[in-house]
Amino acid sequence: MKTLLFGALLLLSACTSVRHPLQDTDNLLTYTVLQNHDYDRLSVQQQQVISAEIDRQLQARGYRRAVQGGDLAVLFSLEKEKFTLPGETGPVAYRGNTLLLQLVDTRLNRSVYLGGVSQRSSKGAYGLQQATRQAIDEYGGFAGAFLRK
Repeated sequence: MKTLLFGALLLLSACTSVRHPLQDTDNLLTYTVLQNHDYDRLSVQQQQVISAEIDRQLQARGYRRAVQGGDLAVLFSLEKEKFTLPGETGPVAYRGNTLLLQLVDTRLNRSVYLGGVSQRSSKGAYGLQQATRQAIDEYGGFAGAFLRK
């Protein structure tokens, strides 16, 4: 009976797949956070909170930060007023207090993601962390080093 139970557990464990980051850091994609035109409009605290959350979220997905020349360029801005952007199915309207996050593939010189998260109220640093995390979650990309083992 013990042999049968052990065999069943071994079979179940062989069927599960878990994502593990590879330890070979040369295969990881890199990213760089760039300053855009309105970077100076943000307070130092806002810049630090958003940059730190970008770091946490992208590193958790297997990317590593490069000082310059990363595979992905990350740009962000915090828009106070209402605005509209073109979308795949038509214009998308955003209310004020919106974090915009853009990811650009530097090898292709092409935007691969542009997302915005409107905050219902200004919740300070916690609200910026949530908005940044939500924008990156909507991107959903993982670095090339996240493979099934």
